[in-house]
Amino acid sequence: MSNFQKKILKRKKGFKKKTNRNDSLNKRVHQMYSSSKNKREKLLSRKRNILPQNLLPKEEEIPLNEIPELIQTIAKGDEVEKELCVSDLKTIASSKNPPFEIFIENKLNEVLVDLLNNSQNESLIYDALWITVKFSTSTNKQTNYLYQSGSLPALMKFINGKELISQEMSFVSLGNILNDSIECREEFLQKGYLDNIVSMYNEQHPKKIYQYATWLLAQVCRSLNENNQNTFLPLVTIFNNLLEQNDQQNIRLSCDGICYLMSQKKMYHKLIENRVFKKLINILNYLPLKNLKTSQSVLVTISQIFKVEQNKETVLQILGESDLLSVLQKIVEDTSNLYFEKKENQQEYQNTKSFKNLIPEILYILRRIIRNDTNIIHILINHDLILCILQFLQNNSQLLQAPELALDFCWFMAYFCKHGDDEQCLWILESGAISSISSILIFHKNDTNVLIPALLSINHLILFENQKIANFIEQYNCFDIIDPLSNHSNKQISSLSEEIIDGVFIIQGKLLFDENFQDENY
Repeated sequence: MSNFQKKILKRKKGFKKKTNRNDSLNKRVHQMYSSSKNKREKLLSRKRNILPQNLLPKEEEIPLNEIPELIQTIAKGDEVEKELCVSDLKTIASSKNPPFEIFIENKLNEVLVDLLNNSQNESLIYDALWITVKFSTSTNKQTNYLYQSGSLPALMKFINGKELISQEMSFVSLGNILNDSIECREEFLQKGYLDNIVSMYNEQHPKKIYQYATWLLAQVCRSLNENNQNTFLPLVTIFNNLLEQNDQQNIRLSCDGICYLMSQKKMYHKLIENRVFKKLINILNYLPLKNLKTSQSVLVTISQIFKVEQNKETVLQILGESDLLSVLQKIVEDTSNLYFEKKENQQEYQNTKSFKNLIPEILYILRRIIRNDTNIIHILINHDLILCILQFLQNNSQLLQAPELALDFCWFMAYFCKHGDDEQCLWILESGAISSISSILIFHKNDTNVLIPALLSINHLILFENQKIANFIEQYNCFDIIDPLSNHSNKQISSLSEEIIDGVFIIQGKLLFDENFQDENY
């Protein structure tokens, strides 16, 4: 083996190790929940950390020094005194900056739970539940204090009750606690409360109650593990039935629950037996583009199916029996047409976020499909879906400034270039992919998360040692952007950029060698 061949082999082995270590974006649903929780924390921080000069006069005059006395009166006073004091605390909790820390220091949580367990006064119960809702929508720390005060049995009592307003407020409080507290979810399962919620679907309740129940079930699904799978089996039927109803909220919540159920193989196969995939495709078929949240939830669930399914034959069967690619193409085309319509009318296009939200999920699905079988690339190339996405991005490169869209496009390209052959990669470059990668390298030159998959895709292309591919990349000045990255502080980025530049020299040297070899005077 020549030194030239050894160098190429060494480069390929090193590259393989890098790609094996790269497993980002594998926990997509968990990231969505984390993102939602972080947004909630930031929002609460903005709401709660208000300077005194920005408060309204009434809020500025909150008698904080009277709070301990109010709480003591609620614990030991008569009914009339309790009503007045709870009403005052409700007013204080309604302010923009509620003093939850003072509430916690004086054990208001425990006093409220005691009221909920023992009082028969409807007015008192209503105000107590109202304050409990405010607690549960607060920070993680404050929500956990509410759970540790023994609120779970008290809230379940009202969820099982017949008074609608108390039932709704109890659902809101418990759902928020379950979202934040692993311990609460474990206790919820151990005490058999899951059966109470499941049984509600066999009873007559207002639509809003079913939505709250589905939300609560989706939260509990996060505690699914190998040992408690049988407990969750009834949820497969519930979520599947809800997918058939024309209720956007329940569809989104069911999708969240289904994603967590699919983390266990047994539950996944049960869901597939119930034809969940076909139902998800049907939802995308009739769903108007304006229902962005529902569309995104359905796409995330479909991506989870391809993440879990490792059998190549099954993936090919799914693609053969369903019109998934056509449905995805329709979403892209509808969004594209809407964008151009607004653009031509010179109106500010407010709905570009639809593309930023939906296209990343579609690209994620495609790379999950490619991961299962390289031959699927032939199916994708023969379909217009990829071409549709590439053409839109090429004509509207400013959309790639969105990190989530840029990130998923680069990961899709990295998978495509890794599993495709040189002709397939040349096709995707000619179709506009290289233009988008070039724009991404410019827009996100300081974003490590985006740079890594962008460089991985180019490195895969260079490994083909194809002069046409190298010329395409050079034509869009990618090498000029990549060369300075060899001094990047991130080791993976600097290493990848060096390998790409080395690969270019190898291709150029090989070309020069071939030309000289053919020259008679050489």
